[in-house]
Amino acid sequence: MSADMTRSLLESVYAAEKILRLSSSQIEGIAHAPTRTFLTEVGLPDSDACPFWWAEELDGGLRRLGDFLDAEEDENGEDGLPPEARGWFRLGGIGYDDVVLDGCSGRVYCLPEEAFEPYTLNRDVDSFARFLYIVGVKWMNAHPGGGVPYRQPPEDIPDALARMREVDPVGLEDPDSLWHRWARKPGWAY
Repeated sequence: MSADMTRSLLESVYAAEKILRLSSSQIEGIAHAPTRTFLTEVGLPDSDACPFWWAEELDGGLRRLGDFLDAEEDENGEDGLPPEARGWFRLGGIGYDDVVLDGCSGRVYCLPEEAFEPYTLNRDVDSFARFLYIVGVKWMNAHPGGGVPYRQPPEDIPDALARMREVDPVGLEDPDSLWHRWARKPGWAY
């Protein structure tokens, strides 16, 4: 597997019109140059065949997580997140969990719905896209006629996890991560 995810590789799994690239004005505040390049040149998929969905409020650009949390703080003014997390950017989500980006390091985090304890989802946005690509390839192989992918054949899962581990072992360190939940119940309805 090559070192970098390309737009053409993503388009081999997801329709080109369903891969969203952001403009430079939409990613203001993201200092990590490789992440800026990836989001403006390659993009991320957002389709029925992909578990990831983009944040709905992208017209004004990616928003910091703190902007969303200010209205949800408890009466003590605490949101349970590490202080640096308030500066992360909300990309969208998978299932009910938010997918957020550290704009300084490029690291992608998951913020589970049930607990405000973020964990590393992938070391960078390129690895995140590769994982979505692997999931998409497995779906295409299991559903050649299309349709919404609610189940993967169980025999495909070990191969998918092995490929993911080659791409980004950090993304599989947490045994309760989104990727492991997908492997235990392969589909998008977690």
